[in-house]
Amino acid sequence: MKRLLYLLAAGLIVLLPQTSSAQTSAATANITAGRAQLALQTPAALASADSYFGKAIANEANNLEANLLKAATSLLLEQSSAQFQAQLTGVGVTLNDNDIYNFLYTPPVDADGFLNPTPGVTTNGTLTYIKSKISLIDAALVHLGKFGSATTSNFAIALNESETATADVRIDYGDVLMLRALLKGAKAFIALMSSYNTTAEYAKIAYLEKNF
Repeated sequence: MKRLLYLLAAGLIVLLPQTSSAQTSAATANITAGRAQLALQTPAALASADSYFGKAIANEANNLEANLLKAATSLLLEQSSAQFQAQLTGVGVTLNDNDIYNFLYTPPVDADGFLNPTPGVTTNGTLTYIKSKISLIDAALVHLGKFGSATTSNFAIALNESETATADVRIDYGDVLMLRALLKGAKAFIALMSSYNTTAEYAKIAYLEKNF
């Protein structure tokens, strides 16, 4: 009986590292494919990259690089969504480019350079929109929550300029904590705004800014 247990244990010792290695290799391949998509700098490629990072997490649930990139791309992808664009065009903002890193927005201004939003559009619509994105924030926080143990404090990755539109970006544990804090702060702000029955017209807010 003892001999049988020893054999089983030895078998597990041999098999487990091989399975883990295979999972890590698959995750690495999907991360590489995803980062190649990021370099294309289009909304469609960003969606493809987001999918690859999701596959990498399916391969290896606690892969830190995959979780960070999945959180980041899912948030960045929202910028290309029809809902987000509608929020901007609704108040009169125009979009002049479709680059995922360099969206060029032109705010509505009058002849004197003061904001001049579309009349009748209220903050209530904006609040309804951002409240509908709580699940998106929560999902990103789940991915960033993988950075919870002491061993993750040494985490760092480098992204090249084609992947980020900024030359040689180094993202480390401190950046992850900052992003996590910002997302939690966003949730707190949404909760605060939701506790008030506040509806204001953007055009009237702009008028107050101009005249008082």
